[in-house]
Amino acid sequence: PPSSSSFQYALDHYFPKYRKNKDLVSSAQKILRKNGFRKKKTLVGTSFCADEINRGLEQDFAELYDKNFNMGGLASFPFGGIT
Repeated sequence: PPSSSSFQYALDHYFPKYRKNKDLVSSAQKILRKNGFRKKKTLVGTSFCADEINRGLEQDFAELYDKNFNMGGLASFPFGGIT
């Protein structure tokens, strides 16, 4: 596995405008709140792959809004199934 310094270099070099999860969640919360979304009436829906590196982001949003509806997915295309 790459060292944390080589990972940070690659992140800074190839994705110079990346945002940390906590910053993305904070920005999203401000926008959602401004548009009337509240914790008691908001359900987070995600479609990350089962082994997705973004599971931390999913957990951060779930902590903010209590529940997460995980549709599962591949390449962010949700598996909704037939209901």
